[in-house]
Parts: sequence; C-alpha cells; structure tokens
Amino acid sequence: MFTRRTFLKTLGLFLVKPVLSFGDLWLFPERTLKVYNIHTKEAIEATYWINGDYRGKEVSLLFYIFRDHRTGEVYPIDIKLFDLLFLITQNLEIDTPICLVSGYRAPETNEFLRKTTSGVVQNSLHTVGKAVDCFLPEIPLENIVKIALNLGLGGVGYYPGRFVHLDIGRPRFWIG
Repeated sequence: MFTRRTFLKTLGLFLVKPVLSFGDLWLFPERTLKVYNIHTKEAIEATYWINGDYRGKEVSLLFYIFRDHRTGEVYPIDIKLFDLLFLITQNLEIDTPICLVSGYRAPETNEFLRKTTSGVVQNSLHTVGKAVDCFLPEIPLENIVKIALNLGLGGVGYYPGRFVHLDIGRPRFWIG
C-alpha cells in the first residue's frame, strides 16, 4: 500500500516533456473526447469544440454519457472538466476512449454511496458536475495521476488498481 509521500516520491514531481495546460487549448482547432461508460456500456465520440465554439449537440452528448447511471438524471457538466480530460488525453498522446466509472451523481446516489462504500464525501464535486472517476485502458493509472498533478488544475485522487478521480475544484491530492 502506498502512502501519499511514498507515492509522490516514486512518481516524481516533473515530467520529461512539458505538460500542455489550459492556456494551450488554443493550439487545437478541435477538441474531441471519446468516452465509454462502463456501467451503461455506451460509447461516444464527441467533437465538442470547433474553432472557438462549443458545440451544443456534442456537449449534450457528453452530459448524457456522464449522467447518473443509477437514476438516469442528466446534469450540465462543467465544460472545464471536459477540457481537463481533453488535455490529459493530449498529454498522453492517446486515442483510446476514456472509461467513465462515475461522472455526475445525483445527491441521493452520492448519499447512498457515502453510506455503503468508502471514499465518498458528503459534498462531492460529482454532485455539481465538476468531477469524474475514470481510467484509460492500457495506460497505468500513475501516468494519468502524474499528468493531472503537473497540470495543477484541480483535485486528483489515486485509487490503485481501480481509477483516478479528477475534478476542477481546488488543487489537492489523495490516495483512496
């Protein structure tokens, strides 16, 4: 089992290649996300931004796949979360779908999970569309964590062997 200090020491603080950041988003004339929801078995590819404009239909598709799979509730996910995921995929130079474990959570779903599992907080950013739990097939979770920590754009939770939590809240790190 990793402690936070041991993990960060093992991971290292810097990458060999500079990390693209929010300021670098202008370099991309299009932003596309491929997402696979592991619970609903749905997959989408959405080009949600083209030449300076967010595309309403494509953004709506992302809202839908990020929905609470327990209640079916669709919620407007903060666009910055999609941009964060886009930057991570660009930094990793991959074209595989992001495997979505948990996107939006209705408050009742979050409360149920908080009472029945570990690592779920009462005021989770999942309940306001600002967090995602995910993994990328064939990419070590540690690589995702490393990129996310170097971006410094929000919270990063490392759940060994399961997933990475990413959010656009205040920067922080934990091991679940």
